[in-house]
Amino acid sequence: LRSWYRYRQRKALTGSEKSTADVTFEEFVIEYLSEDRRTFAEIGNQHRFCTDEQGQMLIKYLFSFDDLSHFEAFIESRLGVQECLPNLNASRPSELGLSRQTIARLELSNAPEFELYESTAASGWKEFETSNSV
Repeated sequence: LRSWYRYRQRKALTGSEKSTADVTFEEFVIEYLSEDRRTFAEIGNQHRFCTDEQGQMLIKYLFSFDDLSHFEAFIESRLGVQECLPNLNASRPSELGLSRQTIARLELSNAPEFELYESTAASGWKEFETSNSV
C-alpha cells in the first residue's frame, strides 16, 4: 500500500482522481478498506493476484520486496549474470504511519495478504508446492 500511495503522489497525476497528493497515508488506507472506494484507492490485491478462484497458488516463487537481494541472487543464478538489477526509481524514505485502529482493520480485512508477506519475512523468499506454477 505504501508503494501505491507514493506512486500515486507523482506529479503526472496532479489533479487526477487517482492522485494521492492531497490525501494522508491514513486516509488512503481507510479509503482502501471501504466498500465503495474512491478512485485513488482502487488497487489490486496481492493474494488474489497470486492465487486462483479456489485460493490455490499460481506461482512457484515469492520474494520479499523489503530485501531484493534474494530475488537478485535467484535471477543471477538462473541467468548466469552478475548485478542484473540496478537500483533505479527508489522512493525516498519517509514515515507513513498508521493508527493502531487502522492497522487492526487492515490486518483483519487483508489477512491472506499479510500471511503471504509473513511467509517471506524470515528468509526473504518462499517456494510454493503447486502444480499450477507459471
